[in-house]
Amino acid sequence: MKKIKFRIWDEMTNKWLSPCNFRIDGHGTYLWQFGHHERIIEKKEVEITFFTGLKDKNGKEIYEGDIVSTEDSMGFTAINEVIFKNAAFYPFNLIEYHPKKIEVIGNKFENGDLIGNI
Repeated sequence: MKKIKFRIWDEMTNKWLSPCNFRIDGHGTYLWQFGHHERIIEKKEVEITFFTGLKDKNGKEIYEGDIVSTEDSMGFTAINEVIFKNAAFYPFNLIEYHPKKIEVIGNKFENGDLIGNI
């Protein structure tokens, strides 16, 4: 069975939360534990982004919400945000995926200014 990997952006603190300290209880409430304390988190306070299963040219894992620089077969470079839509991660197409031509240059949470270049 393949392990599902994700990361969690906390809109309240503008920091990543550790997924190993994060859980969803039986009522759909998000809980994050730090030390001996727990914080109840509303869904609107966090954004969960999933691992695409792909890595960039530097071996860095690519997650939903990452900003990537891609190079096409003609050598043109484009900057794109990785999104999940219609049961697929875009801008990736598994047929055209070339890890040596993709580089994670940031993410929409910490580097929102890069999205202006899209």
